[in-house]
Amino acid sequence: MKFYCFLQGAWHGRHKPIGQVYEEIVAEAVLAEELGYDGIFLAEQNLVSFLATPDPLQLAAMIAQKTKRIRIGLAIMVLPFHHPLRLAGEIAQLDQLCHGRLDLGVGRGASPYQAERYGMNMDDATSRRYFEEHLKIMTQHWANPEEDLAYDGEFFKYPGTTVLPSPVQRPHPRLWIAALSPSSTKWAIQLGYESHHLNSPFREPFGWVEQVYRGFEEGLQEQGRARESAMFGINRQTYVAPTEAEAKEILYTIRDHHRIIEQQVNMKKEEISKGEYIVNKPVPNEPSMEEMYANTFIGTPEIVRAKMQDYYDLGVDLISTWHHLGQPHAQVRRSMELFASEVMPRFHSPVREAAE
Repeated sequence: MKFYCFLQGAWHGRHKPIGQVYEEIVAEAVLAEELGYDGIFLAEQNLVSFLATPDPLQLAAMIAQKTKRIRIGLAIMVLPFHHPLRLAGEIAQLDQLCHGRLDLGVGRGASPYQAERYGMNMDDATSRRYFEEHLKIMTQHWANPEEDLAYDGEFFKYPGTTVLPSPVQRPHPRLWIAALSPSSTKWAIQLGYESHHLNSPFREPFGWVEQVYRGFEEGLQEQGRARESAMFGINRQTYVAPTEAEAKEILYTIRDHHRIIEQQVNMKKEEISKGEYIVNKPVPNEPSMEEMYANTFIGTPEIVRAKMQDYYDLGVDLISTWHHLGQPHAQVRRSMELFASEVMPRFHSPVREAAE
């Protein structure tokens, strides 16, 4: 397995200056490199405080200046919120600033609230066609640097255009496609890219992860791709503490996260006031505290090692540890340190990945 840290930029309740939140994200990225993590992921979220990082590219550039080894990932860039020509140039520039250490995660977006305000509300079929066209444009320009390429499609039309600069990595930065369900994972593989696949099960149990992983394997087989040609990654909420009682204190934050994600993904009706999600009442099919505890990497080092073993045995290639859940910075650092020293060594090994 390889291990990344997901640094979300939680600003719940806005109890601290946002500048401090960003300083802590950069400090946690530097710490992740010192502790031996393989990479970090930065989120893109707009118009809400849940993930207060509307432009992760700026943070990624800052982190690149303060680190030397660790990979710097974007998970995920919401393609409908960006023009493909502009984003292709921005990503290429960032890969240059990172000296080829950039991971690019892309997705269709989960928030109807944000999509409506950007004028990008689409049904599922249209959303998939838009995503395919957007990603096709970017990858074509990255694969053909310094060439004039024209495009005439359903969503984008433009005359001969050159995207500058080109990325360091060829044919493009390491690409991750976000997918939540087994069918979406198979669809992402069918797009035909040399991509890897990132799943965020949030509150779903390990059995759900098994289903998505089987869809990933089946998709590769149907496309005639070797298993080692792609990585399967999981992003899970993680909090490691000296005692189980202390670890469980974070469950109230996990419950609020669940209520936000349920509004985005399943209810499709988000309750937001002045940029804050309303989470003071249960949502349909809300898991119990014990279910949320069982479904996340929360506990003492021994408990988290036992939970992690199932993912390792299944064949998961990468775990993105979501330590930064809104707790004080000192507790985030301690969780990262305990995970790196007492959990990660058992599973940390060369990843089954495609040749870069």
